[in-house]
Amino acid sequence: MPEGYLYKERRISPRTKVEIPIQFGLLEDPQAVQAIRDQHKKARGEKAIDLSLGGLQVLAAQPLRSGDMLEMEISLPGLPMALPATAEVVWADGNTGGLHFLRMDGEDVRVLKAFLNKAMKSRGGA
Repeated sequence: MPEGYLYKERRISPRTKVEIPIQFGLLEDPQAVQAIRDQHKKARGEKAIDLSLGGLQVLAAQPLRSGDMLEMEISLPGLPMALPATAEVVWADGNTGGLHFLRMDGEDVRVLKAFLNKAMKSRGGA
């Protein structure tokens, strides 16, 4: 857009000009596209009770089942972006369950580790 035009920013997060390589694949299977849309609609906000590098304990609005696979975003206080992860429910007792992380980006693991170390130090731990 040429300079001088009035423009109201409607984005939640501002964009920055970059030129970086990316890779992506086009989802052409209508069923796969619909499954992703359905999964997004089913996403629920839940609460973690405890957290470690290996997983977390969650208090959910609905009962969990051992063996369930979950795509999640972990919002850590003080961080602008949530950390995406894939986890498996390894135990469940009604609405409470223990989740084991199966997939998390290496940089996100470092961010989580730094957060946990800071939290431990602030509580007088290791």
